[in-house]
Amino acid sequence: RGMDKRVTVEWANDLLDKYFARYRKVKEMIERDQRQAEAMGYVETMLGFRIPINVQEQKELGDEWDGAYWANMASNGGIQGTAHQLLLLGLVNVLRQKEKYRLLQRPKMEVHDALYFYVRLKNLWKAIPLGVEMLEEEPIKMVKKDFGIDWKVPLKADSKAGFRFGVMCKDVGGE
Repeated sequence: RGMDKRVTVEWANDLLDKYFARYRKVKEMIERDQRQAEAMGYVETMLGFRIPINVQEQKELGDEWDGAYWANMASNGGIQGTAHQLLLLGLVNVLRQKEKYRLLQRPKMEVHDALYFYVRLKNLWKAIPLGVEMLEEEPIKMVKKDFGIDWKVPLKADSKAGFRFGVMCKDVGGE
């Protein structure tokens, strides 16, 4: 939208080349994860959990393979896996700190990088900052305490609220 250029493979490749020239460490990380997946059959999250990737099966099947491309799985697996684990580390505080997070005692579901809770409407304005704190601050504390990782990148949790999934308002309770 709003682009003067026509999107082409050449344009996309140029965009990627410029990105990786600016962020060399990202390219190095992607290549390292792909080499690890090819050599060992898995990649790891930052917390040390392994994600199996069957590179050999895909190579043997060739065009008959209908799964996700192994190199993409290797590139994304460690990052997305870590994000999911951080979300779960935040969620565990519903049990570890029951009184503090009492308004969030009814988790409905989690989907990839999102948590959904049933919260009474009268408690919504109190529950939102609690949920944000639970997902932005608690995982960093736990990663340091339980895994010995000095996490430097801040986490960001966005709030939404609504009576149904298709009708949710963003940035509810935000500043």
